[in-house]
Amino acid sequence: MSASGADDVEAAPHPHDESVPPHVHARATPRERRLAEIGVLVTVLIWSANFVVVKAAIGELGPLTFTSLRYVVAAITLLLVLRWRQGAIRFPHGHGRQLFLMGALGFGAYQVLWTLGLTAVSATIGVALGVACAWARLHGPGWLKAVVGAYVELIRNTPFIVQLFFLFFGLPGAGIRLSP
Repeated sequence: MSASGADDVEAAPHPHDESVPPHVHARATPRERRLAEIGVLVTVLIWSANFVVVKAAIGELGPLTFTSLRYVVAAITLLLVLRWRQGAIRFPHGHGRQLFLMGALGFGAYQVLWTLGLTAVSATIGVALGVACAWARLHGPGWLKAVVGAYVELIRNTPFIVQLFFLFFGLPGAGIRLSP
């Protein structure tokens, strides 16, 4: 609040202000907005599917095979996009090998570590939860044995997709809101 009691709000730039770039004043057409929204939606879908696809692929191919395949597909895709957008592709003379090695090391190391970490974290959490539940069933008080027994039976006898639907749709319907 300023001394006058009004909120200090920065005024919007005047449409004819020369210090403001022209794109700031431009309004998007409905078609441009729709294309931008579709682009954002596609990006969100790709990012959200990434975890599920990687987990499934690691189970079938193994982390190192999957990472190698992912690197090759990404490199070919980027080269095709570069060729389409820029025309001829010319690497700096004498630096092609260095560029390839730096790319393989940087991107490859990241992907290998990410996929191995994803595998290790899932296994670690699963083992820790399993050990805690087993200990509670064997040595815990009666009420905890009953709670853990109900949890195990519920989780074991329902498909994972049903559990996810319950978390995202059932709990908010019951008034329990999970923050992101």
